[in-house]
Amino acid sequence: MAKLPKLETLSLAEYLAGEARRTRPYEYLDGQVYPLPEESPAHAQLRQNLTSLLKEPTEREGSRFYSSDRLKIGANRVYYPDLMVVSQPSENPQYLEYPNLVVEIATWETERTDRGEKLLMYQSIPGLVMYLVIHSERRVVEVLERGLRGNWRYQALGHDGEIELYSPQVKLGLGEIYKGL
Repeated sequence: MAKLPKLETLSLAEYLAGEARRTRPYEYLDGQVYPLPEESPAHAQLRQNLTSLLKEPTEREGSRFYSSDRLKIGANRVYYPDLMVVSQPSENPQYLEYPNLVVEIATWETERTDRGEKLLMYQSIPGLVMYLVIHSERRVVEVLERGLRGNWRYQALGHDGEIELYSPQVKLGLGEIYKGL
């Protein structure tokens, strides 16, 4: 039986140094790096819509709004969520660590990861209150919100539903989210 080649693992410092030289972002998982897929026109439109809906209310409340910035979880994971709202600054300027809200815009290529691996990792962030999965190929938004006792509640919205966010405090209609699509 043929031996498989051993994968080289990178330290977090090596990964971060490499990210500064790359032309496109890579996520870091347990010493391995994985490129993010190219952004589709629908994905770009959703990001633009959500930015216009969330940036101003976020900043008005004294939090920071981020789009496609690095999020470090634990010692060995770095993701690039599509959007984040952060109230607590990170100790390291190379990445964020304490979001209140994380938004992923899912494609057929990323849906399994966004709803599986990333969901579990994001739920481990102590201050995270909400996680949204916005589907780019169909009009569906999945909302996961942390309850007062730390349990997570799931809700799927389609067509003309409305989401009430806590950070920032704003209501988003699916018509606004999917405007232009």
